[in-house]
Amino acid sequence: AGRVTRMEFPFSQWLALASWASLPLLLLPLLAVAMMPFHPEGQVLQEQLNALSLNELFFQVPPHSPWFTLLSTLSVLHPWSWWLSALGVKTWSGRGWGFSLVFALAPSVLIYGLWALVVGL
Repeated sequence: AGRVTRMEFPFSQWLALASWASLPLLLLPLLAVAMMPFHPEGQVLQEQLNALSLNELFFQVPPHSPWFTLLSTLSVLHPWSWWLSALGVKTWSGRGWGFSLVFALAPSVLIYGLWALVVGL
């Protein structure tokens, strides 16, 4: 996608951008470790450890629902990460916010959009 849009940077720079944009998501495992002692029976679903997931905070969909995995995967920190990606693309390319948001969000919209479409059918 970078070549098509004439943003030719080496793999190491794209990896650095992806790593930098994912830094907010490092809060999720730290929060999961902090939550483990508060479960009295000692057995916790992995999805329950993500206290910032859309499912835990807003929807409370049961585990047998087809939406459970999707809603448990997305957290309220994802938009922060997506914004950092768009900011990096905007800084590198010198283009506007519209291009940067479309470029940075296209993979996530494609993946989560297709996932939601499949689950919704």
